Amino acid sequence: MLFCQAPNLETLVINEAIFGYENFLLDLRICNTIAILSNLKKLHLNYQIISYADLKALCKQLKKLEYVDVNVDLYTQFNDQDEAEIEDSKICFSNLRVFIFDDNFPRRNSIDILERFAQFCFEHLPKLEVIQNFADNYSIQDFELDGNASLRVSSERPALRHLSTVPTDVQNLHLIYPNVTHLKLENGMIKYTKLRKLCKKLKHLEHLTVNISFDCNLDKFSKADFVKFKASFSRLRVFVFRETEFKIKRADETSGRLINLFTHFCLVKLPNLEIVHNYADSYAPHELELGRPTFRLNEKRLALQHLCTVPAHEEFHVNFPNVVYLKVIFELKKCYSNCEIDALLRFTKINSLTLMNVDCGYAVNKILDAYGQNLRVLKIGNPKCQRLSLKFNRVFSRCPALETLLLDNVDMIDSSEEINSFDNLIDFEWNIPKEKRLVHLSNILSAPKLKRVSLSCKIYQNSKDLQQLSNLIKEQKILQQLESFKMTRTMFINLDEAHDSAFNEMSVLIKNASAFLPKLKDLNPQFYFYSTKNWPLIMRSFEIDSFEDSSMDLSEKRAAAAFNWLGDPDLIKFLQVYSKD
Repeated sequence: MLFCQAPNLETLVINEAIFGYENFLLDLRICNTIAILSNLKKLHLNYQIISYADLKALCKQLKKLEYVDVNVDLYTQFNDQDEAEIEDSKICFSNLRVFIFDDNFPRRNSIDILERFAQFCFEHLPKLEVIQNFADNYSIQDFELDGNASLRVSSERPALRHLSTVPTDVQNLHLIYPNVTHLKLENGMIKYTKLRKLCKKLKHLEHLTVNISFDCNLDKFSKADFVKFKASFSRLRVFVFRETEFKIKRADETSGRLINLFTHFCLVKLPNLEIVHNYADSYAPHELELGRPTFRLNEKRLALQHLCTVPAHEEFHVNFPNVVYLKVIFELKKCYSNCEIDALLRFTKINSLTLMNVDCGYAVNKILDAYGQNLRVLKIGNPKCQRLSLKFNRVFSRCPALETLLLDNVDMIDSSEEINSFDNLIDFEWNIPKEKRLVHLSNILSAPKLKRVSLSCKIYQNSKDLQQLSNLIKEQKILQQLESFKMTRTMFINLDEAHDSAFNEMSVLIKNASAFLPKLKDLNPQFYFYSTKNWPLIMRSFEIDSFEDSSMDLSEKRAAAAFNWLGDPDLIKFLQVYSKD
């Protein structure tokens, strides 16, 4: 351990599993070694999990430690009903300013324990500026309407800078958190008038993420309304928002038009914004229902880094010369001229590109020719129109530095060929279109640096490729850096067949991934069972509580019954290792 030879070390980041300890739990010897780093100010354990007792001991020993970012096992050791435990924890963590934590142990109620620990931090650690997570790490698409309860704090917390809460708790927010810089209002909506008044009182607010309900007529905004608008929001650098009516499925033209109009207000009146409306590197198919803005400004907006727009004749690069993240939303069944496409190709700093609803390979290739050499992130999708056909090798030859690739309903016609120039690929997500040809996964999944893979298809028919993929994993030739392997909508299993071949092949793949991928933390296949002949009998067997593990919930018991029906009763045990609510 090289860091033990650096007693003056101030920052320690551990990204790898050390010595391969079981369940990635940080060994006590490692904790004791870290504890001698008396000058340590920042600790980040990205891949290891530390026990709560060891974390307390570390924080108590390291008097200068201010920043902690860890995966911690809270489940068996944190008790918020024990007054002695609370007092001890307050002493141990009293010097922290930033406390980022998660509980990656695979068990039920992990979300509940995290919320209770966050509540403890809010109530008892007044020096904290950031609790549990940064309030700027989620885009608006991550919002859920049914979510966490609000955090209860009875006294002022002037140190807190990052806050995520619910809109119902904002009345005295400026009094309790007067210095908050990053605010995320989740799990509900807030009326525009109420939001404007709140932001005016938060004198240090720079980053805001919110669901807005417009209780005013944007079409009739007066000069006085704009004065109030600027007074409330002029300090913002990031303003991410969605109109609430759209969130509850009223995806009509009025909703999209209001969002576009409000976005235009922000661009015209708030010149300090770096991000407005949404992150241009986000990908969410529901955005296709929104209106498609083009912005006509009389002056430059030098701060703007994220731009979402459509192909048009406007010279966007003149108004927004410093854009780094570009999202282009194509309209369904519309043919664009060369001039409209060319207008998108004149930015000089693009390293993240998202193309939504695109069905023209010529346009994609032309845009990649312009920006590919500098791209780190590329997301391409056309979920609502005919599939787009591209080639992996053509994409990677144009984008040799690509680290993230998302493909939604894109047919990669060379998936069976050896792929080159993908050495930097870390994140890969592919919603595979309904197959007309056999799709090959073993080639693209041979990228040497892959850490996260997400695959989605209704039926994967290439059994030979699945077998090859399983063998390559077993031989430890691929995916040795993989941390997350998700397969959504992937397996529709016919329970009428006693030994469904697709199920058997996927089962072997799951077991090999669990056994031979040393860094895998998240394995999440989704099975969908169906039957046309034996469903009543199968359902009766599902309802029989014949499983010894009483901690299994109903869905797990049904899955276990289905796996047993298909002749593989052990598969549920592999999946339970990674299961987590």
